[in-house]
Amino acid sequence: SHSTCYAWIAYQTAYLKAHYPAEYMASVLSNNMNDITQVTFFMEECKRMGIPVLGPDVNESKSGFTVNTAGEIRFGMAAIKGAGAAAVDEIIK
Repeated sequence: SHSTCYAWIAYQTAYLKAHYPAEYMASVLSNNMNDITQVTFFMEECKRMGIPVLGPDVNESKSGFTVNTAGEIRFGMAAIKGAGAAAVDEIIK
């Protein structure tokens, strides 16, 4: 049963990456935003997949990585080194 559960999770992950690539990668980037090596790795994966990752923007960025209406990933402000959570929340407000 354990291997069946792993297979089911692998299937779901592959499905999301294949059918919702920008949303999937934004989620993975948000989940790993505190580890710069992981962020770098996944940004390279976005580049390989042809998904543009735009820099942070005070008018469009949220705390985590998000996908805009054009299907591009917007860099999350909380992923900026040295930006505190309170400062990011105030900017978003």
